[in-house]
Amino acid sequence: QTKALTSVAIMTLIEEGKLALNDPVSRFIPAYDRTTVAVQTDTGRAIIPARRRITIRDLLTHTAGISYGTDSIVAPLYAAKGLGSVAGYGGWYTADKNEPICETMERLATLPFVAHPGERMVYGYATDILGCVAERVAGMPLDAIIRTRITAPLGMRDTHFFLPVEKRDRLT
Repeated sequence: QTKALTSVAIMTLIEEGKLALNDPVSRFIPAYDRTTVAVQTDTGRAIIPARRRITIRDLLTHTAGISYGTDSIVAPLYAAKGLGSVAGYGGWYTADKNEPICETMERLATLPFVAHPGERMVYGYATDILGCVAERVAGMPLDAIIRTRITAPLGMRDTHFFLPVEKRDRLT
């Protein structure tokens, strides 16, 4: 449920006027100012500039063109940067890393994506990028944002971003 809760956190920040759906992601993560797209050519792969900047709306609707890097056209490039199939559980997982999410998402910005922003739905790291945006806008870690803005106000005392060791026997 982290994708849903991260999206709700972003929408609360939009509601407060701290960001907007049409804001470019590069406003919060400058590395996304000039992204690229991998395209298939007669001779293999070409990397070209994206037609436009990625917006918050693109990330929320998974239309930013960002996959999990497992597509054959980009997989070797992602693997070289520790993303895609080498990222861990399921070939995408980043939550088990000690690296802050914004560092990982800045590294992702240096890689080509598989579609131009707004071109089509592509399931991938979009919500992870939103997590970094939320952290930068709110000035606190994503788990604290979710706790203070969503789960605590709703009285969800046993809902956690990271499961506390002492509550493992209660996990359902």
